[in-house]
Amino acid sequence: MKKLLFLFAALAFATACSNDDKEEQNPNHENTGVKILAKKIKKVMYYEDGDNTPHTYEFKYDETGRIKSCGTENYTYSDNNITVKNEKEKEEYVFTLENGHIKSYSFQDDKADFIYDDNYLAKVETSYIEGSKVSITENFRFDGGNLAEYSYIDNTDKDDHGSIHFTYAYQLNNLNIDVFYFFDYFDSYMASALLFGLTGKRSCNLPGSMTFTEPEWDDNEDNIVGTETYTYKLDYKMTGEYISEITITDEDGEIIEIYKIEYEE
Repeated sequence: MKKLLFLFAALAFATACSNDDKEEQNPNHENTGVKILAKKIKKVMYYEDGDNTPHTYEFKYDETGRIKSCGTENYTYSDNNITVKNEKEKEEYVFTLENGHIKSYSFQDDKADFIYDDNYLAKVETSYIEGSKVSITENFRFDGGNLAEYSYIDNTDKDDHGSIHFTYAYQLNNLNIDVFYFFDYFDSYMASALLFGLTGKRSCNLPGSMTFTEPEWDDNEDNIVGTETYTYKLDYKMTGEYISEITITDEDGEIIEIYKIEYEE
């Protein structure tokens, strides 16, 4: 069974933001559409499928509040680029900026172009070499200030496609890092790009559920036999106005992922 996966390395009731929430500039000077809380995320511990040992994200910041490192990745900023160096993998890739937005991504033969509509991310066009050239198109539809639907299609293999429909409870997406960064359900570099707050206005709220639709394959994954739909639910545990834990469960109540979040004082 094929699932929506983040392919690359590093990746009201759909309510709009309240009119009382003024737009605030984040350290990268991007309008977020939601007032960002002051404390910065220091550590996120991520547990998958009941694992007792977490994967850990640890963030360090420069004097202006920009993220300068996360684990083995270090980030260097210039007027037109963000360079990411992964010390462990000995790899380096670049996000190119234009008018305060991430415009493109490049790493060896991997390329991605980010396209915006009314300051919201609308499309990502990605190409990479995997034996032959692969081209993927992703679409992002916002409604009422929230990401309502995400879809993707592999242009070189039309059978490889899928979508996610998001529904919302009133949980603001107001941490210093867009929480969608931690959700690895996108098919491109979009998740990694979200780390920097430079992909247009973020989704104002966080989803209460995510419904996935994709082809259903036979047992040998050779032929499509129908369409598969399944839903994940998200629960947020709070400490004051800050999210301390996010739990994602499937339709049977089984835990898929847990995120535990710690903040700087």
